[in-house]
Amino acid sequence: MSAATGSRRRRWVLIAAILVAAAVAGGLFWFFSGDEPDEVDAERALQQDQDSLSEVFTPDLERSDDTADDDPNDGNDDEPTETGPDVDDPEDGDPDGPDEVPTGAPQTAEDLDGTWVVDTSREFDRETGRGTFIGYRIAEELQGVGATTAVGRSPSVEGEVVFAGLIVSSVVVKGDLTDLESDDGRRDARVRSQLGPDATATFELSRPIELPEVPPVSEVIELTAIGELTLLDVTREVEVALQAAVTETGLLITGSTLVALSDYDVEVPSAPIVLSASDDATLEWQLFLVKG
Repeated sequence: MSAATGSRRRRWVLIAAILVAAAVAGGLFWFFSGDEPDEVDAERALQQDQDSLSEVFTPDLERSDDTADDDPNDGNDDEPTETGPDVDDPEDGDPDGPDEVPTGAPQTAEDLDGTWVVDTSREFDRETGRGTFIGYRIAEELQGVGATTAVGRSPSVEGEVVFAGLIVSSVVVKGDLTDLESDDGRRDARVRSQLGPDATATFELSRPIELPEVPPVSEVIELTAIGELTLLDVTREVEVALQAAVTETGLLITGSTLVALSDYDVEVPSAPIVLSASDDATLEWQLFLVKG
């Protein structure tokens, strides 16, 4: 083989290696990057919930042009059909009128008193942050990509919050981590393999929380919860920053806390392109509650 032929072969091998590396990097960029969901925020969750309620409970009162007249042959285009009480009058006692938005909003300490359970009936959407869920956020540094944040969320949550008047006396919330969803199923498979088939995260309040008052509907208040987080059978004390609000149908609580995964014997999943992945992860909660 001549020197020229060997040189050309080496050049093509080098080009092929570059193309393969570019394809791998591009695929992993798609795998690990993207517009990730924003952090949990009570005001945004309230607005989304109000929009959803409006879609469900706002009736369609529009009538087509061909039904606007009482009698199309009587020549009177201005007289409406007499079909019963005016649906626009909330005091006419019409049992067939539009449904009112249901309200379970507590207004007093007496209303709060008792057990509130996690409501999972709302539609869950990972990207927009709708519904009830538990999740994680982990920072990564990727070769050729830079800093990204991996976000996974699970709608499989159960639990209850107990009030004694204005005092939160008990909180137990448990999330199923095997249902965590991110923007790619391959990442989810790696996370599930690391956590195991029965992985859960449980938070239990260890110190009561006292509210200054019952806030008006949709007014967000800031609270701090001290409790025990159990992850993969390891329990540590954590401090959780909370946002709470009264909704039209109950209560909303969002919260987050930063934990070191190594404290819970959790190994961060890795890939060849991952230069570094933080051992610190932010755990998030967004919980809608209804009176039990």
